[in-house]
This record gives sequence, C-alpha cells and structure tokens, in this order.
Amino acid sequence: MVYPINHLHYSVMESLSQIEIVRHAINKGLKNNILLEENDNGRRVLSDISCDGQVRLSPAFCQFLWNMSYAALIITDTGRILQELKQIGIDKDMFIKMIQGYSSIPEIGFLLSELNAIPADKMIEVGMECIEDDDLRPKEINEILEKQDMTSPFSQRVNSIYMAGVSFVLLHELFHWVRGHFEEKILPIDQEKEADNYAFDEILKTFSRNEAEKKTYALGIMSVLCSFFYLNPQFQNNGTYPYCDERLFAQYDKLDGKAADDSCSVIVHFLSLWSKYYRINKFPTLTGNDYNDLKKLRIFLESYNR
Repeated sequence: MVYPINHLHYSVMESLSQIEIVRHAINKGLKNNILLEENDNGRRVLSDISCDGQVRLSPAFCQFLWNMSYAALIITDTGRILQELKQIGIDKDMFIKMIQGYSSIPEIGFLLSELNAIPADKMIEVGMECIEDDDLRPKEINEILEKQDMTSPFSQRVNSIYMAGVSFVLLHELFHWVRGHFEEKILPIDQEKEADNYAFDEILKTFSRNEAEKKTYALGIMSVLCSFFYLNPQFQNNGTYPYCDERLFAQYDKLDGKAADDSCSVIVHFLSLWSKYYRINKFPTLTGNDYNDLKKLRIFLESYNR
C-alpha cells in the first residue's frame, strides 16, 4: 500500500547531510537514498542497513510513526488548550463556535484545525492497523488514511516531529554501518545502546538551536522509542536489543526544560494507551500528575516481563 507519508522522505537525507559523519559515510559508499520496502520478517521490523550501505525503512512503520507524531502534538498542545478551557468553564464545542468566525486569521485557523484534529488514541489505532501483517484493514481506517491532509498547518508541525523521529532511526542505522558493527565482536545489545546514544546526541547537538526545535526533535525521538512498546508489547528479548523502557529512559534522562516536560507528558500518555490497547496486567493507576505518574511507570516497567 502507498501511504500518505511516503513523499516526506526526500528532504530527510538532505537535512542529515549537515552532519559531518553522514557526508563522510556517503563518500565511503553509503547509499544516498532511503529504500522504502517491508522487511522479509514483517512490518514490525522498522529499519535495517545492508553491508553495502543501503538503508531500508518499512513504509507501514513510517506511517505508524507519523500517527505517533500526530498523537504527540495532540497530547502536548491540544491537551493543554483543553485543560485551560476547562479551568475557565468553557468546553471545546463552545470555544470553537466562539472563534470559527475568525478562521481567516492564520493563528485562529491553526487553532481550529488543532481542536478539530482526530483524538490521539484513534490515531494510534489507525497506526497499529498499518503495521499488522495483512491488508484487511477496516474501511474506517482506510478512509482516515486517504483523507490525511499532509499540508495543513497542523500537519506541517506533525511532519517536523515525524522527520525528527526518522532522522533518529536513520542516524542509528548509519552509526552501525560507520562503526563496522557487522564485523565487530562487541555484543549486539551494546551496539544498539551505542547507536541510540550517538543518534540522540548528534541530533540534539546539530538541530536544537532553540527551545522550540529541541522540543520538536525530542518529541520525534520519544515517539520512536515509545513505538517499540507497541511493536514488542510483551518485551520479548533475545539479547540483541535493550528492553524498551531501558532504551526510552536512557535518552529521556538527558532532556531538560520544556523538552523534558512535554516528553514526560507524551511518554505517560503513550504508555497509558499501550496498556489499554494490549490490556497490560497490573498497569499502575495514573493520577494525572505526569511526573509522579512517570515515576510509577518506571518502577512498573523495571520488572515487567523480566
């Protein structure tokens, strides 16, 4: 299936070419393109890189990640708007009626598109349907995919979060190739930790020129790392990869300021939706205080299916 997201990848490699190691790798034989096709092992394998330097991304996973990015923006921005409206006694429908006559003003038009956006849990559900290993999706899901407007002001902000996430995935794979992890005797799990750390640190160093950009890139990376909970809900582990929570919090703990605040909210909401989608047993009861809830989740996850 051709997903609405596929056209976005042309600008990702161009953006990454600002990083010296990427230019060096291309000179050494890295293919300067992204091959979009499913892995032989199924749609839950998001990416890989061949010995000859060809990066491959799963189109289905890419669409799922875009939906995760969409949900992240809903959680951090729209969710806060609705909380503020609730505090002053105005519900969403009432507020929309109050401002829709001013939709020609760009800021109001954006706000309306944000308030009318599909809820985060529905976008996650649509994304999960994409990575199931069959094409028998409900008609409603296909209709949502077909109607996705990738050019609206709201979607353009989603695109930025998504491309940050894809950049993390690509740099992770690139680091494996540059370091020769195909040939090294280093343990696979240590290779994965090293690649995660490199990709995160390089992205934040190169692209986070201000707090807004730092937030965008942090949300993109957190969306990728939270997606692993959905791809591997039972934490099956053969010793190749760290556990999902270990990978997530190894990078989250490097954040501070607004990026940390918003990432905390996104993680708590994504994991809450994960627990509902997969009916995770003994998932802790959340209180609505994101930082307190995150502490509870970390304790729960440390022993989950270990």
